[in-house]
Amino acid sequence: MKYLKKFFFIFLVILVSFSIFGNIVIHSTSNNNPGGAFGKTESAIVFFAKIPSNSIKIIKCYLFNNIEACSGFGGDEFTYTKHKKKKKGLTIFSSNPNHLEGYIIFSRYFKDKGKNLVHLYDIKNDKILYEWDPDIDEINKISNFDRSQKNLEMDSNRKRYLFYHPVLLSNGSIITHSSSPLIKIDRCSNLVWQIDKRFHHSINLDSENNIWVPILEIPGKYKSIHNLYHDDGIAKVSLDGTILLEKSVTEILIENNLFELVLNVYYGDDPIHLNDIEPVNFDSNYWLKGDVFLSIRSLSLVILYRPSTNKVIWYKQGPWRFQHDIDLVDQNTIAIFDNNVTLGWDESPNTNNLYFYNFDNETSEKKYEKLFINHNINSRTGSLYRILNNDDIYVEEEDHGRILRGDSEGNLRWEFIWNSLINWSRYISEEEFKKFDFIEQECQK
Repeated sequence: MKYLKKFFFIFLVILVSFSIFGNIVIHSTSNNNPGGAFGKTESAIVFFAKIPSNSIKIIKCYLFNNIEACSGFGGDEFTYTKHKKKKKGLTIFSSNPNHLEGYIIFSRYFKDKGKNLVHLYDIKNDKILYEWDPDIDEINKISNFDRSQKNLEMDSNRKRYLFYHPVLLSNGSIITHSSSPLIKIDRCSNLVWQIDKRFHHSINLDSENNIWVPILEIPGKYKSIHNLYHDDGIAKVSLDGTILLEKSVTEILIENNLFELVLNVYYGDDPIHLNDIEPVNFDSNYWLKGDVFLSIRSLSLVILYRPSTNKVIWYKQGPWRFQHDIDLVDQNTIAIFDNNVTLGWDESPNTNNLYFYNFDNETSEKKYEKLFINHNINSRTGSLYRILNNDDIYVEEEDHGRILRGDSEGNLRWEFIWNSLINWSRYISEEEFKKFDFIEQECQK
């Protein structure tokens, strides 16, 4: 009887302990933030609870180069779902050779090599013209980047480096990042410079040959709002690697009396999620050269901001939802890639859209809706587009590893499929390609 009571007591203690343990895990993960008076204890318990699943992911991701296992471990940048019944590589649907003009610079993952490579691709000839393959692990070794912001050795090593939105310069240098320090490498893949801050998403050149790129610190100055507050900012950087301007988007909203857009709407640690800074390179009745459009994904918000005066000139939420990639179309119109994501953050049962917003009459139009519907263009995250000279459109469907060209009638010119996501590619026209003179030059290894 004595042993039975002792067994029952031990069983009860274990049961209560597991109940408390489980409750702490539920509390921490459901709120997406271990915090409060017992924040450190909660963090330790959640870490312990994830050891089995994370161990399996580590083995699959880092020993077997399983990209699906890497998804959600150290970020979800590798999430990818292949289009069913579509063959890998280039498929041509048009007999007009003009529809095949142009080039693409993009980053693609190669399973046999276990890493991403940056390629300059000739569409018409279905040919890789040039390749960049820098020694990212060596670049990380000399970086003074704060690893509490991101573990470069784990999440941006050579096996996992993504090469976001590479800017190609005329001498063959490229500027890129992997939600990590911004780097410039030369045509031979040697490091020219790096900036030891966390940059992310788009990289865009302005009319003065400076680049604009989002920048991030967690929690930055706003820990009082959330322990893991994502403090997104805008950064203007010269081609020699000097930061010319840096400004928190949260500060911009506060100083323009717009922070209630965050406080009254958003729940979580990533209320801004800046994914595109589009520099304005000409004046109009609605903007001035030197302004920038900002895509604030988590609020489905687009802002026109004037850095010279620190003023928000215009802003609008929707009809787009969790949008990416803003471009200027003409003197009174912008176009916005609408990811059209449902409230549950799942992939929408509908397709993506491209909204044209007209400032003259304040209306929005989906000019390429037939193309998006007919060919099931539907990426939950990322993605971009470019309107071409003949009114065709270049579209990157990031989450499904597809790039395509089509028209407003819904016709495909060509599509390119890869067996990984294609992450922030860039279309280069025939005219733009003429300035590149490095292709035939040899590199000394």
